[in-house]
Amino acid sequence: MISDYLAFFVELPSSFKDIGSVIPSSRFLVNELVKAMPEKKEPIRILEAGAGTGVLTKKVIDLIQKDDEFHVYEINEKFSKHLEKLLGDLNGKASNVKLFNSDIRELKVEENEKYDVIFCGLPFMNFPPELVDEILEMLIKSLKEGGTLAYFGYLALPKIRQLYVNDKEKKRIKDVLAVLDKYKAKAKNSRRQRVYLNIPPAHGTFLEL
Repeated sequence: MISDYLAFFVELPSSFKDIGSVIPSSRFLVNELVKAMPEKKEPIRILEAGAGTGVLTKKVIDLIQKDDEFHVYEINEKFSKHLEKLLGDLNGKASNVKLFNSDIRELKVEENEKYDVIFCGLPFMNFPPELVDEILEMLIKSLKEGGTLAYFGYLALPKIRQLYVNDKEKKRIKDVLAVLDKYKAKAKNSRRQRVYLNIPPAHGTFLEL
């Protein structure tokens, strides 16, 4: 856990736009997100986009079984090296985990390779709306029917940011929120769970196909 925080804070000054937070996610937020994992009936396939220092990654590894597949994408090279060490330290427990140090948009999924659940830790509120739309469309298409996309954001933060930014930035935030709402409306079922025991307080959003 200490190494997770050290890796996070070392990288934060140069990569805040891509990280989107000031501290790794709390175990309370992680415990809420993993509720998206389906009840085990057969081997499942899981994707994590934007793993950061691996707080959620470790929890998922604790829950999966040897016949499951878990693919982890992290574009930041330093975080990816941290994750590689983390997986190596698990002494074979992560043998069914594949780590990719690349942009999630490079993901190519065939029809028979779609995922049962996708976790997304990307900071959508820091991105252009066009990029958020591109990523969400790609992730949704990578899910099996009945699968779940789980991502998180921070309570009230978009509204607070709009109080002190210029008009161009206000429009960007508004447009990103509109994109997120579009995909919520497309989902067969959409729910949002608040998690106050996080810094800052957060919410988990779950889109079920």
